[in-house]
Amino acid sequence: IFNMLHRHHQGFTLIEVAVAVAILVMTFGGVMALIISGKESKVSGRNNIITYYLAKEGISLVNFARNQNYHNSQPAFASLYDENNPYYFLIDYEGMSSITEAASSDVKKAEPLNLYNSYYGYSAEPTAVPTSFRRLITTIYHGDATPPYLDVKVEVYWQEDTKRNTVTLSEELTDWR
Repeated sequence: IFNMLHRHHQGFTLIEVAVAVAILVMTFGGVMALIISGKESKVSGRNNIITYYLAKEGISLVNFARNQNYHNSQPAFASLYDENNPYYFLIDYEGMSSITEAASSDVKKAEPLNLYNSYYGYSAEPTAVPTSFRRLITTIYHGDATPPYLDVKVEVYWQEDTKRNTVTLSEELTDWR
């Protein structure tokens, strides 16, 4: 009689299997979402750091060009501004600094920076790889101020999946001579 009252189950019921599968799916789905989110955060963080340094480098490039003008006994801001309009340009290290006027004042239309030998720039080397980063430098000269100064604004734009991002830095460079 004791054996008849105590039934022995062999195997699982359909409901038990469905619940176990649902728990596994939710657990693995959550883990996968965390992994994907972590990778996206890593890429986004890396791109934020790169764009900040590209913007800082843009200001440094204008500063370098001003110092080259001093060295060459030229006016401090020679070729770094247009008296009638803000001067939008691309600037790059190629031995000496090379300055090229941009086609547009919109950073999204600026020429993409290339990656070559771990450096970002406008290199025309065949092995240079175009990136999603675009940099635009805008300068406005204030010659009536004492001392004269140049407003420098650097915008770096990049697109990550569906997100469009822009980092903007600005600085005031004086003619300290």
